[in-house]
Amino acid sequence: MNKAFRRIQVTALACSLLLLWTLSAKSQTGNSYQIFVSNEKSGDLTVIDGSTFKVIDTFHVGKRPRGIHASPDGKTIYVALSGTPIEPPPKLDADGNPIFLKGHDDDDDDNVKSDKSADGIGIIDVAKKKMLRKIPAGSDPEQFCVSADGKRLYISNEDVGAATVLDPLTDKIVTFIPVTRE
Repeated sequence: MNKAFRRIQVTALACSLLLLWTLSAKSQTGNSYQIFVSNEKSGDLTVIDGSTFKVIDTFHVGKRPRGIHASPDGKTIYVALSGTPIEPPPKLDADGNPIFLKGHDDDDDDNVKSDKSADGIGIIDVAKKKMLRKIPAGSDPEQFCVSADGKRLYISNEDVGAATVLDPLTDKIVTFIPVTRE
């Protein structure tokens, strides 16, 4: 595996872990809190006790769980799910543009097909440590943020160079915004 790609994966995991630790610590009373970590390759979330740093649970949520955030009240965890196969980023030319091989089909790497039905934002009940449902959130959601009031999710749709704004209370897409590649 490409060293730069591996560094990006490790950095993303560390940032997610730190962010969730902070959010969980703020949303819980007392010294007890939980850390939720997305496991992209195994399709599950691991729950760690914030006091002992011991794994207390792991449960399946769907394909390629990546970006992960807590709701403002700490009762819900949102996780980006993607049916697009894992692959390293493309090589870049001198101007920073991706270089794609002629005849390369993004959906057919090593005979692994994209499963767009797996794309969405998973809704997790923190108390039950259970996946409740998946909300459609555009193609290949990767990272996102939760508004301060919890009424909007702002999602980056990696493979189509767009952003989706989602209302997690109604499960409806508010708007879709073309931006730029990745």
